[in-house]
Amino acid sequence: MKKCPYCGAENADDADMCFIDHTPLDKTTSVQTLPAAADADAGHSRIHFAWVSEEKIPVSLIILSYLYFLPAGIVLGLLISMATLGIYTTDFSVMVALWDWILAGLMLVIFFTCLSRGLRRCSRGWRMCTLVMIGLGALYQLWLLASSVLYVRNTPHETVLEFYLQCGLSMLILLWQYRVLTRPDIKDLFGVY
Repeated sequence: MKKCPYCGAENADDADMCFIDHTPLDKTTSVQTLPAAADADAGHSRIHFAWVSEEKIPVSLIILSYLYFLPAGIVLGLLISMATLGIYTTDFSVMVALWDWILAGLMLVIFFTCLSRGLRRCSRGWRMCTLVMIGLGALYQLWLLASSVLYVRNTPHETVLEFYLQCGLSMLILLWQYRVLTRPDIKDLFGVY
């Protein structure tokens, strides 16, 4: 029997990788050749929350995960400023509205933090959630472009060329995110075939 050096699972002698976390096994990982410290720890099972360790994921997936962590940081900064404003206000209706916004913002911070962490931990559910968000973002960008063509959108703070450049850049970022999540090596990390 070969023992996985990462999760401790026992595998067949002819196995090349662990059946649980796909860690490569070599001939030196058999149960008989494990050091005494590992044998002492064999009675305790360790809990692992990810299929792969974060060192094994590609840089593009790490960048993508931190791209979704960025809104959480921005919203958290806004929440701190709103909470400061809420402390010093004396109008009760303003205070209630501010705290409602703060509660909604905290939910967004938690969501985007979990999404970012889920992508780095190669969670299938968070990958699917990200793909849905990318699709909704692309539909929104197409709606903006269609409405600008139909209604000739021209505001004083933004020229038509700036608007089209912003929409184009947003679409390129969404396409890059989709490409990263649908690459074969990334799909393998998430266990999607």
